[in-house]
Amino acid sequence: FLGGDDPAQRLVFAKHLLSASVMAAPGAVVISKILVPQTESVDKTVKIPKERIGNNVLDAISNGATEGLKLAANVAAMLLVFVAFIAMANFILNDLIGHYLGINDWIAAQTSGRYKGLTLQFILGYSLAPLMWLIGVNIHDITLVGSLLGEKVIMTEFVGYISLANYKAAGLFFEYKSIIISTYLLCGFANFASIGIQIGGIGSLAPNQKSQLAAFGFRSLIAGTLSALFSSTIIGMITL
Repeated sequence: FLGGDDPAQRLVFAKHLLSASVMAAPGAVVISKILVPQTESVDKTVKIPKERIGNNVLDAISNGATEGLKLAANVAAMLLVFVAFIAMANFILNDLIGHYLGINDWIAAQTSGRYKGLTLQFILGYSLAPLMWLIGVNIHDITLVGSLLGEKVIMTEFVGYISLANYKAAGLFFEYKSIIISTYLLCGFANFASIGIQIGGIGSLAPNQKSQLAAFGFRSLIAGTLSALFSSTIIGMITL
């Protein structure tokens, strides 16, 4: 949907998304090796209890469907909870604090209408703006791109891409290059919801590894975010 109704633009952004996906995988591996250096040999032994496999084909299908349903329900629940959390936080910031203290009108005036009031997007946009400038985003777009990264980390990349499409359609970006960088920046699963999905979803499939997943959850978020930042920086250097 980033390309709108133009088939040519849809193809362009599809290629960018494919490139971002290919670049993200090795980047995440490199960053993870830096954050958690491998000091021991990897145990490649795989042991699956027979009861998890099933006694026959029908039993295996039944077990697989049950495990898949658990994982899907966990993913849906995590997305719902985190999106609801953001909505609640924005209600408190915008409709209560910003409205009654008169901050919303000041923010709208200072940002020329880019932000309608005191929201998490506004706070994250300006907090992450210096980082966006470092990766090559135009200075006029650093707060917008910063808010997109904030949305991705707090919520999911899906919400970030929806906001990116809305900003693009509204013509809020000063430079087209910022849209391309944002496309690469949002590509990945580095968000708080993914940590919950890892612990709850994968943990239900491998209960004995749940503590390990919880221990590395936040570091995986950092690794994924750094990988996206590196990809965005590289594409920003070669995009005119």
